[in-house]
Amino acid sequence: MTESVSILGGTGNLGFGLAVRLGAAGYTVCLGSRDRERARDAAARARDLIGGGTFIGCLNDEAVAQADRLIG
Repeated sequence: MTESVSILGGTGNLGFGLAVRLGAAGYTVCLGSRDRERARDAAARARDLIGGGTFIGCLNDEAVAQADRLIG
């Protein structure tokens, strides 16, 4: 699957859980945050949890710009 989903607030409990599930289903997931480092850490944690997947940590405005689908 090549469709990307961006989640604003992807580093919080709800957003992170959704990101992991979407990543496991094959979506490219951008975890948006106000803090770039926190977003990158969450993306790495999500990759580790499912043993792969495409997770990107980025600022919220970057997440909006690159999303095929947006969850906010």
